Order: sequence, then structure tokens, then C-alpha cells
Amino acid sequence: MKESNLYRFKDIKPVVSAKELVDVVLSKTQRKTPTEIHKGFKITRIRNFYMRKVKICQELFREKLQNIINDFPKLDDIHPFYSDLANILYDRDHYKLSLGQCSYVSKSLIRICHDYIKLLKFSSSLYKCKMLKISALGRMCKLVKKLQPSLLYLEEVRQNLSRLPSINPHKKTIILSGAPNVGKSSFMNIVSRANVDVQSYSFTTKNLYVGHFDHKLNKYQIIDTPGLLDRAFENRNTIEMTTITALAHINGVILFIIDISEQCGLTIKEQINLFYSIKSVFSNKSIVIGFNKIDKCNMDSLSIDNKLLIKQILDNVKNPIKFSSFSTLTGVGVEQAKITACELLKNDQAESILLDQEQLLNTKLGETKNHLNRTPFIPESVIRERKLRQEKAQSTNNMFDSTNADSITSPCDPTNATEGDPNKQYTMRELKLKKKNKSRQSYLSNRTDDKVLQIDLQNENGGAGVYSVDIRNNYDIKEEYKYDVIPEIYNGKNISDFIDMDIEKKLLELEKEEEELYDKDANIDPLWFKTQKILEKMKLRLKSVRLDAKLKDQNVQIYNKRKKNIEEIEKKLLDLKLDKEKVIKSMTEKARNKNKQPVVKKQKVKKDISKKKQIKDNIYNDENKLSKIFLSTSTELQRKKAYKLNKMAYKKITKGTKGEADRSIPSLKPRHLFSGKRSIGKTSRR
Repeated sequence: MKESNLYRFKDIKPVVSAKELVDVVLSKTQRKTPTEIHKGFKITRIRNFYMRKVKICQELFREKLQNIINDFPKLDDIHPFYSDLANILYDRDHYKLSLGQCSYVSKSLIRICHDYIKLLKFSSSLYKCKMLKISALGRMCKLVKKLQPSLLYLEEVRQNLSRLPSINPHKKTIILSGAPNVGKSSFMNIVSRANVDVQSYSFTTKNLYVGHFDHKLNKYQIIDTPGLLDRAFENRNTIEMTTITALAHINGVILFIIDISEQCGLTIKEQINLFYSIKSVFSNKSIVIGFNKIDKCNMDSLSIDNKLLIKQILDNVKNPIKFSSFSTLTGVGVEQAKITACELLKNDQAESILLDQEQLLNTKLGETKNHLNRTPFIPESVIRERKLRQEKAQSTNNMFDSTNADSITSPCDPTNATEGDPNKQYTMRELKLKKKNKSRQSYLSNRTDDKVLQIDLQNENGGAGVYSVDIRNNYDIKEEYKYDVIPEIYNGKNISDFIDMDIEKKLLELEKEEEELYDKDANIDPLWFKTQKILEKMKLRLKSVRLDAKLKDQNVQIYNKRKKNIEEIEKKLLDLKLDKEKVIKSMTEKARNKNKQPVVKKQKVKKDISKKKQIKDNIYNDENKLSKIFLSTSTELQRKKAYKLNKMAYKKITKGTKGEADRSIPSLKPRHLFSGKRSIGKTSRR
């Protein structure tokens, strides 16, 4: 990779939250895989359908997580300046841990996928396959959702990394350093095209800022660092530590600015002490000490003590040092300070090139030198152990050779060397078997311990073909449960998910809690029992009141109509001055009509009306049919239901449709009838 592409943190893609990641992957699996399956299909096809879904889901999750891991820089591989800066700003351990969690989840997703594909291969129905697919995707999603805090942290890191300035540690650089409010930012604004915020108060600059300028056809970068205070490294905050990382790791000239006017809040002595405190960071680097604010105070007007302190810097520091005085307010001497720093950089670069050439020569010369053959040093204890092992091996081989070969091996064994054929050639397999049998037989014959082996049990219980090894004997379970028949999967569910090893402890705890509750109940206040009795009495009284009310409603007296005599009716008619004969006639007619059955009029049915429509009209217009519905139902709800069902039964289904859901609108202007060149003429069709 090129250096230009190494530290482009802005190219890191945004990290989505766990919920969004799950939604994206599940929707993509739905889109990428077929969606229709029926239980009538072959079982192999059903299995492949669900296996494909599980595999694709796992692959998509792995791809997304792997992209996140690959996008973020590896702190061990990048330049130490950036790795230390990341450690200060985001904590290296937390950063590595969050990326490690992502990689662990991607690996565990692969394991889950393999496990469920094994189960899907042997599933016998569509339902089982479906349940296994659901559980597989559910487990994957649950794992990914647990990554929520680490993903949020990585997103914060990404945002901070993208805001970092693009500093090239291999480029020619001038690093500005010094106490706060000394004039570092204003110097950078004059020299380069950078526009850093400058204020009268200290700690205006809180991050690293970069500016670029050209000098004698060479490109340089200038770095503005936050101000430092004279205190121990352990007590420094993150803002101060960023400046120290820049000073320690970036190769270049350091321009240490001192405020002569002492308006920054620190005296010249304190500023020089600060320079000595960070002297260890300036190893193998050229230094330019710049005296700023000469417009307020000249170098000549300084006290003798301060002048002596400045001169002592040359004696105490071994690095090449140059002095320059300037004023960032007026711009006097700024250009000269820049030129001195650039010249020092040129000299350093020339020296580094010469050193590299010398190293190359030394390595080439070193290759031609004859190196002495150095034998490896082996301790005496190791040599003794080796000798003992060899002696033991020889003794066992001699023992085996002395024993009768016929009693150990069978005559048909190809590995035996017969007396007749001493020069017989064996294959590699036969030699291996021979060696194996030798060591095995020697162990069995020379055994001194009383341990019962599987081979002893095999010989006791009928030999190799009859005896079967009891695997469950070595299970780490109690003797009671060793031989219980428990299936791995029952009703499409994994039994191991529902097993709780501490269930007995939990039961005991529950029983204790219940006992405690019962003990508490025993110490209840007697007033509570009194109130309970009163409440029960009140409930009984309410019940009795409700029953009485119901009975009163039922015992309403029904008054029967008293039969009237003819004389009474005649008297009433006379009082009302009505014609007696007319009234009697109308009454007799009404009585006759009541006894007669109603004659249904024949309806004149038009040809256009459909048969279903006629039936519908008959139902809702005929009083007898309505009365039938009324009599057959007891409540209003039932009647409404009955009327609704009747309506549904006689609902007219439109022709040319597949069903009720079909709302297709046919083309109102068919193209084959309305297309053509005769649009202006009388004809409307082709």
C-alpha cells in the first residue's frame, strides 16, 4: 500500500447499530432467497430451501462484520505516532477488545450455521425445517444484538478518526511547541495558509493542526500543537499528551517558542524549565528556540539572569540548537525563523541518507565474513535422559525377541518373518503393523499394574466381534442418569436449551421462600381477620339485594283483559253516538281476515334481473321470511348475524374475476381499436 492511502481515516465507512445490521441482513436474505415452499414438495427440496436461507444469512452477517474489522486500522501495523495517538484518545485495549468481539461473533456465527445445517440435513418434515431455520436465524440475531455497545463505540472512534488532520509522518515537518498562549497558532497562520483560531486566553488550541508551505521548490508541513505545562507525565491530560506523541514520533525540526514579554502567564525561567522537562522527547532532533513578542520586549532589555539561563541551554542540550527572535504581531523575523528551520531539516535529511548508505555497506561486508560453526548447547541432564530411554527401548526389544513368536502371532499374519525367508521384502504398511504389534505385545506382556483395560473386558465378554464398548460409563453425570434415554431434539426443539443444571437448588430456594411467607402469615394482626369477615358479610348482603331486585322484576302482575258483554258495548257506542251496525260489520271482517292465510302476490319478474337478485328481494320484502329469522333467533346480536349471513349468501359475484380480492380494471380504451392514422376522420376504429 502507498503511504498516501495508509492513513486516510475518512474512507472508513459508518458503523451501523446492531438493530439496523439485523434488519439489513434479514431483509437481504429475504430478497436473495426464494420465498415459496409447499409441504407437497420433495423433502430434499424443502431441506435445500431452508439450508440456503441459513447459509446466506450467516454469510451476509460475516461479510458485514468483516468489512467493519478490515476498515479500521490495525494499531500494530500503522505508524507509532497514529497508534499512540489512538491509545491516548480512545484507549488501545478498549479499541482492540471491541474489534475482537466483532471477529469472535463472526466465527461463532459460522459455528452456529454448521450446527443447524447438520440438523436440517436429517429433518423429516417442512415444519421441522422451518422451526430449525427460525431458531438458527434467532440465535444469529441474538449474538449480533449483543454487539450493540462495541458497535456504538466503534462508530464514535470512526467519527473522531475522520476529524483528525491528515499528517504524513514521513514528510519534512516543523513542529511548534511551547507553553500555552505563546503565539504558536499565529506563527503558523503567517507561515502557511492555515486559518487556526487565535485568542488572547490560553488553551485555545486543543487538537493538532496542520499547515503546508513551499520553500526552495520543496514542500514542508508545519504542525501546531496544544500548549504544555511544567508537570510530570503521569499528571498530564489528553490534550497535553497529544503534543508529546507528536514531538516523540514525528521526525522533523522542533521550534520551541518562548514568550519574552511574559504575558502568557509564565516567566522565562518557568518556560526554560518546561523545555528541560520535555528534553527527553527531543532525542536525535534539531531544535530552533524562537523568542516571540520582541515588539513588546527586546532581547537587550532582558535581565542578566534570564540571559544566563538562555546561554546555559547550549551547554545542557547536546542536540543542534539555533536561536531566532521574531514578532508574530508585526511579522518581523518570522520568515528568518522559518528559513533556519528549513535549513536544519535539509542538513538532517542529508545526514540520514549518509547513515543509510553506511548501514547498507556494513550489511554487505558482514555477509562476506565467514561465520564459525556453532554447535547447539545441550544440558547434561537432557543427555542422561536420552541415554536412559535408549537403554529401556533396547531391553524391551530383546525381551520381545526372546519370547516364542508362534505363541504371540498367528501363522497367517503377513507381518511375521518366517525362518525360511530371511531375505523377504516387506511393504511399508506391513512394517508399520509389525512395529505396532511389537510395542503393543511388549506392553501387555510386561504389565505390572492391576488396571482393568478395555482389551481385558473384551477378552472376558466373548472377544472382538461380540463385545461392545460401554461409552456411557465415562460420562460426567451421576450414576442414576447415565443410562437414561434422552433425545437430542424433541418436538422440533433442542433439549439442551431447556436443561437447567441448578434446578434442584432453585427448587429448594423457592420452597424456603414459601415457608418464610407462611411463617409471616402466622404473625398477621387479628384486625386483618376481622376486616375479612366484615367484607364477606357485605358481599353476601349485596348478593341477596341483587337477587331480591331480580325477583321483584319477575313478579310484575299481568292484567288479563276482561271480557265485555254485548250490552256494555252497545251502551258505550250510544254514548259515543256511533252506528251500531257499521261497527259490528267492520269487527266481523277483521276477525275473518285474521283466520285467513295471507295470499302472496305473484311478482312480475323482468328478464334482465338475475335469479339471485329475485331471491334476495323475496327475502327482504316478504314479511313471513323476515318473521322466520326473527323467531329462530333470541337476541339482537344473533338477528344481525343472521341478516348479514343472508346478505353474504346472495352477494352478487362479478363476472370475469378470480374472486372477491380481484379488483382488476380492464383497459377502457383497447389499443387495437383506438390506434391508427385516421384520427381526424369520421371513423373511430380501424
